[in-house]
Amino acid sequence: MVRCELVRALTMASLPVALLLGVLSVPQLYVAGFIGALGYVLFSAAEAGALPAIVDSADLTSAVSAQEVASSGCGVLAPPLGGVLFGIVSGLPFAVDAATFLVSATTTAKVRLVRPRVEESAKSGLRADVVEGVRWLWSHRGLRAIGLLAAGMQVAISAVGLVVIVTARREHSSTALLGFVLSTIGVGGILGGLLAPWLERRLGLRRLLLTVVWLQGVLWLVFAVAPDLPVTAAALLLFAATMPLFGIAVLTYQMSETPDVLRGRVSTTFGLLIWGATPIGAAVAGLLLESYSTERTSLCFAAWVVVLAAVATTSRGVKDRAPVADGASAPTPTAVSAAGDCDAEPEVISRS
Repeated sequence: MVRCELVRALTMASLPVALLLGVLSVPQLYVAGFIGALGYVLFSAAEAGALPAIVDSADLTSAVSAQEVASSGCGVLAPPLGGVLFGIVSGLPFAVDAATFLVSATTTAKVRLVRPRVEESAKSGLRADVVEGVRWLWSHRGLRAIGLLAAGMQVAISAVGLVVIVTARREHSSTALLGFVLSTIGVGGILGGLLAPWLERRLGLRRLLLTVVWLQGVLWLVFAVAPDLPVTAAALLLFAATMPLFGIAVLTYQMSETPDVLRGRVSTTFGLLIWGATPIGAAVAGLLLESYSTERTSLCFAAWVVVLAAVATTSRGVKDRAPVADGASAPTPTAVSAAGDCDAEPEVISRS
């Protein structure tokens, strides 16, 4: 994790230096963007493996929620701050970004594990690691069902911003009003992140996930019939609040169910499902908006989400987490005799 942040710091610091020397080019921006995205993926995979060893399992939901609130808060503050810094000196936003990566590397290096992580007895290759992560995730009935549901939801989620932007443009809304509407995504993310631990305790994993899916289906209908942009903004705020509710509950479940030595691999596999669905949703939204109105496009996504909700409601794979006592640790590799045994899931209880 520390190495990822240091590499990203150096990459980002190269941009203002190149700008100062007058040699900044578009290819360099592409390379910097690629390295930054790659570092994010690797950091996130390591983070998923480390977090359960930093906090007790009973506090895992609260820890993931805190991360989501911080991320959403940055999403609200970063764009206007970047604009202000760019107005002062064009290379200043990149320099500040590089400094934040250095701060992250320093603080991450000082983190100490509450309990030691389980280490593998033998090293394996990258291909074997990827295959093992995919195989374990697919063999776990609960995670397989929730992962496919999350990927299906991401198809619609990745389209909502584009639909709102096109709606605003077709109504000839001002840029300021559009910016205000889109800012509700970050505000909703903060609200959802704050509410997630309490709602999961009250509803349980299954009911929380199903509530979010059905609610998003309803909100897509609201987007289709909204008479003006303020109503769309209100619906977008609520929609954005549901996203961390779903994501935090799913991530907590995935961390708590995965053996220590497999968390990084399984988290990466799980993330690939979500990241792979994102461009699909954006592309589908673009094609629909090219041929149809925003109202019909919203109805199409509403139908998609309702189908997902109906399938999830009747599926026995979407289950609750077993209660975890304070100080208890997540399952160890010895608790899972083989990948093929995961379908039994003795530690997960179904809510009927």
